[in-house]
Amino acid sequence: AMLAMQKLNEDENPVYGCYIVGQMWVFMALEDKKYTFSKAFKVDDDDIFDIYGILKSLKWHIEQRIKCE
Repeated sequence: AMLAMQKLNEDENPVYGCYIVGQMWVFMALEDKKYTFSKAFKVDDDDIFDIYGILKSLKWHIEQRIKCE
């Protein structure tokens, strides 16, 4: 899905994503044809604060891109 989004966007910006398996969240980025993965964050311990911070940061980045368009 991330490769398809990259092709459809037709720009040089990285594509960000996340996948969730049970209580584990993993964030990733696709730049060119290279994927980068975060460590797995577990929802039921203090990692929940890291997940919240990452989602908040992504929201800020999306808002900045929208303002520039």
